[in-house]
Amino acid sequence: MRNNGGTLTDGVVVDPSRLVAGKNTLTFEFSSTLNGTTSGYEVTAIDVSPLPAAQTPTPPAETASQPQASFANLPLNFFNQPVGTQRSTVFQLADLSQPVGLRITATDIDRAAEARLSVNGQAVALPQGIVQSNGRGVTDTVTLAPEILRSGDNTVTFAFASNLNGTTSGYSIDALAIA
Repeated sequence: MRNNGGTLTDGVVVDPSRLVAGKNTLTFEFSSTLNGTTSGYEVTAIDVSPLPAAQTPTPPAETASQPQASFANLPLNFFNQPVGTQRSTVFQLADLSQPVGLRITATDIDRAAEARLSVNGQAVALPQGIVQSNGRGVTDTVTLAPEILRSGDNTVTFAFASNLNGTTSGYSIDALAIA
């Protein structure tokens, strides 16, 4: 973000696979007063522009044996929720012959103790790249042990495990993908 005389300006690239033909909804969520240091924000302008073809993100080439999955009901929002709140999403795998990575994009996981991740009821360590208290979305991948995966439905569950002694109001899981 750039401070533009009291106005912050930033650009966001939206993954084209998250868009649908016709109308799309952009949602802004006021999720915390930051312990009383702010009363909100105002969005004064939005410019939606397609990227030039040279800048359009290109997904990695897929092979027939690469596991593919789609995730429903994202984002998983834990802001201003009670400690212990759990949210899940289900994905399907048909091919378990290749290593499976879970790519996670998260916002505002301040410390690893704040969030808990499990796949099919088995605890999985959070990738360290998503543990940052900068309030912005970050992405990292964790390799899933083959013995916790199933052919067919697999359930990924995140929990708001700790508010870190009242210093955080939660986090969100913005995107998941099989890598």
